[in-house]
Amino acid sequence: TRRYGLNPEYSEIVRAFGSAGWDDAVQEFVKEHGTLSELLNRPRDLPITKVVLPSGQELSFLGGRHNQLQKAIIEQFLPRFGHGAEVLYVGDTANKYAFINRERLARLKCFDIEESKLPDVLAYSESENWIFLIEAVYSSGPISSERRLALAQLLAKCTASPVLRHSFPGQSHIPEVLT
Repeated sequence: TRRYGLNPEYSEIVRAFGSAGWDDAVQEFVKEHGTLSELLNRPRDLPITKVVLPSGQELSFLGGRHNQLQKAIIEQFLPRFGHGAEVLYVGDTANKYAFINRERLARLKCFDIEESKLPDVLAYSESENWIFLIEAVYSSGPISSERRLALAQLLAKCTASPVLRHSFPGQSHIPEVLT
């Protein structure tokens, strides 16, 4: 009634299900068409954004305005205003854990990073004993009051003073301290 139809190439393999020739039919089908995971994970020619951490380590992020904003946070904001901050975490739009320094986060007694909704960039200034929680605000809004409270609770045992910053494309904002 909805005018769906089965592609004839697939109908033959469906008909073979449960028969003695099923395994051979599947192997032949996969040889001709490939697997679903191969099809879904095929290489794509996507633009790449190279990001250089203060430590000199280079990361490759997918292109896009959000990751370009993260690049600016890491390469422009932190060197100017981060008091020598080292990046402890940064996520890519395609890889939530593109870079993470679990050992340093653990020494600072930071929250379990897997269980929380993280800001886009976490960085630590040893000279100031500040942990920067930086949100790259491109497509969504700044950190809400509820999320700010949740982050403050997650950082209750952290040995560094948390500094929350919202970063917008082309704008400069004064960091606000979480209390």
